[in-house]
Amino acid sequence: MDKILNALIMKLAYEKKYYRNNMNITEMISKDHLKLSKPGNEYEQLKIDLMKCKKCDLYKTVKNKVIGYGNRDARIMLIGEAPGANEDREGKPFIGRAGEKLTQMLGYIGLKRDDVYITNVVKCRPPQNADPQKEWIIACNEFLDREMEIVKPKYILTLGRFASRVILNMELTMGQFSGNHYKLENGIIVVPTYHPSSLLIQKGERKEITRKKIANDLKLLKSLMGENNG
Repeated sequence: MDKILNALIMKLAYEKKYYRNNMNITEMISKDHLKLSKPGNEYEQLKIDLMKCKKCDLYKTVKNKVIGYGNRDARIMLIGEAPGANEDREGKPFIGRAGEKLTQMLGYIGLKRDDVYITNVVKCRPPQNADPQKEWIIACNEFLDREMEIVKPKYILTLGRFASRVILNMELTMGQFSGNHYKLENGIIVVPTYHPSSLLIQKGERKEITRKKIANDLKLLKSLMGENNG
């Protein structure tokens, strides 16, 4: 933003000095600043900044960096851990089979993808889908913070233990997180639940137990939204 404004100041000063153009520099800068400050442009600038990011080595191995997408006025933000192979190929979070499971999870409480904003803690796919490392999480903190500032959600549904640990700064297992809700300092209510991919990996009785826990977490989120009038 500062670079754009400085360039504009220099250009207008040049025009005024050499071509005696009676432009009101302050007024012109003010109008341009307002355009750049609109939420839609904040999101576009976020994407540009992410594409240029080289804060960690992940950028060297990815096909696409994956910014969040969805309703930027959403009450609910969904946060996973990192893109997988499908997300890396398409440049969107939660597509493929895990994305289908997530869509079903939302439908369970009467929501669609268009009702929420979906993103990840880490914006680049880790090699071989490795667990997110601390340096990658730290490198992406800025982008997640900016997404939260743009969307301003009232509720966050964390998907999996890594996202839950990052958002809540608590070293619990997913079994300990599930069934509970938390309030951040800024008032956002966080409901942790299992990553939808767990329903693809697990089998038999364990899968059924996880399915029931996810259902209970989603019902908890819906209940909290009702208590707070959405």
